[in-house]
Amino acid sequence: MRRILTAIILSFTFLAPAGAAHLELAWNANTESDLAGYQVYYGTAPRDYGDPIDVGNTTSWRLDGLLEGATYYIAVTAYDEYDNESGLSGEVFSETAGDGMPDDWEFEYFGDTAQEPEGDYDGDGLNNVAEYEGGTDPTNPDTDYDGIPDGWESQYGFNPLDASDSNTDSDGDGLTNLEEYLAGTDPTSA
Repeated sequence: MRRILTAIILSFTFLAPAGAAHLELAWNANTESDLAGYQVYYGTAPRDYGDPIDVGNTTSWRLDGLLEGATYYIAVTAYDEYDNESGLSGEVFSETAGDGMPDDWEFEYFGDTAQEPEGDYDGDGLNNVAEYEGGTDPTNPDTDYDGIPDGWESQYGFNPLDASDSNTDSDGDGLTNLEEYLAGTDPTSA
């Protein structure tokens, strides 16, 4: 039995009325021919798990009964038809606060989870959760380095991940989108 593959991919939602949360877990399939199933390990501290949950031969699982606002650390193992178990997968973590920004993403960009979703860390006009959803860098006001802030590009329907749109003339008035931005004019109205 091989060690489990790549990192687990997490998404999360929370159930506000009950005050409890759940995590939707998914991982890449193990390709061993004698694979029998997977075990999910989780806890509220790194590498400190309770008893595993045998989820059978599936590559996704809904982890229920979690506390809203808590951070959970998760790993998966595979086991074969002889009950040989692989080592733990890489550990991932996710919050259940429902702020729209996964903890691992927040740590990658901010170094902590203190940023609010409606905050605008880099001052580009896009809030932090919009930066996450759009795939832009919340610490860089101009993710594609085209001279136009991400928020301005998003406001006018341009792609803040594509620098080439700065040189187009969207409204046909003779000014590029970059020139419109610098002049403070509307790039959608000639």
